[in-house]
Amino acid sequence: MTNRFRLDDEAAVRTNLELLAQQGDLPSGSLLVMLGDAHSRIVIAVAIDDVPPDPPQDERVSLLGPFLRQVREHPDVHGALLVVARAGSAQVGMSDLAWHDAFDGSSRIAGLTAHGVYLATPSGVRRVSPRAREAA
Repeated sequence: MTNRFRLDDEAAVRTNLELLAQQGDLPSGSLLVMLGDAHSRIVIAVAIDDVPPDPPQDERVSLLGPFLRQVREHPDVHGALLVVARAGSAQVGMSDLAWHDAFDGSSRIAGLTAHGVYLATPSGVRRVSPRAREAA
């Protein structure tokens, strides 16, 4: 991963995620939460493995909410970005949109700037946008 890239720079995020995926560091069934400072520079990334493929929405919120509130207590953490790594195509599906909603709401409650949700699959990396809901 490039040292200290910015979470609000979509091109840099995609480049780094593609590199991680090529190296096998984004296994299917995992989440990667990238935490950033007040200037949106990455501070640390935390991986969460063995995530069910399509958990109920309350489980997504229960996983992300307490974690994001806890990391927000650190003075250097001001923002976050979520990566959903799964098998299949890079087509955004309803489960991906549900992760987006859980992350967006949990980030807001925690007082963190949400820098987006990305989908990482063997077919590629793409940003998950609520606008994709119409296509899903």
